[in-house]
Amino acid sequence: MPGEARTVAPDILVAPDDGRHDLCVTPSPLVVFEVLSPSDTPRRQASTLAASAAVTSIRCVVLVRQDRRAVTVHRRSPAGGLSPAACTESVDLPEIGVTLTLAAIYDDNPLPLRRPAAAAGEGAAHSHISNLSLVGEQAIGQEVTAPP
Repeated sequence: MPGEARTVAPDILVAPDDGRHDLCVTPSPLVVFEVLSPSDTPRRQASTLAASAAVTSIRCVVLVRQDRRAVTVHRRSPAGGLSPAACTESVDLPEIGVTLTLAAIYDDNPLPLRRPAAAAGEGAAHSHISNLSLVGEQAIGQEVTAPP
């Protein structure tokens, strides 16, 4: 419906402090992070990106893979859509004045453990990527890097 408010429910979001401290509703998120599970289909990812593109305050969407070391940033283009860019060593987010290294994102979070081929039917063990919470804990404008 035209004019209807759009909502997204990302894994992590960064928004200006509007003084409301409402944990359920953030009216103007700037950057959202989605941690992709191995079962996320391209259709689900496209749906997530479309929902985020509909929220005009979102400047970029950061997709983080769990099954391999891969981060893609989808930035708002002048036309209003989201354009992807793969990150190799770091994730530069000038929208919020933060740079995250992939080492910091994946630190203490080993990639999925692959079982030997004989046990392939048993599936893989997975870890959770928790260091993305660094974004919410760091002051905006600080660089976030891996510990020495």
